Amino acid sequence: SPVPLPVATQLPRLVRRMPEDARDPILRLTVHDHFVDVVTALDSHRLRMRFADAIDEMDTVKGYCTHRSHWVSKDAIAGVKREQGKTHLRLSNGDLVPVSRKFKPILEKAGVL
Repeated sequence: SPVPLPVATQLPRLVRRMPEDARDPILRLTVHDHFVDVVTALDSHRLRMRFADAIDEMDTVKGYCTHRSHWVSKDAIAGVKREQGKTHLRLSNGDLVPVSRKFKPILEKAGVL
């Protein structure tokens, strides 16, 4: 019988909602109204679902909410940009994701900031 992969190497449940050819690692999630943008290194896909459910379906990927509308994968974080009192995370694909005051202490405690 097949041996299951360790949880860390399994794809998150959210991938099942995406097209078959979209198997690149997910870098970030962003909510717009009733849709969640799922951003990979090569593409972006828009899914109609609740943001909280999308985050829940990223079950095998360590990540952080940086803002009420943004979640990022820990492995996608390439750096931090601070400018005019605002903090952003720079991702491996060059995207900048805002960090809100609410989530800043959580990210500092995790060693991200």
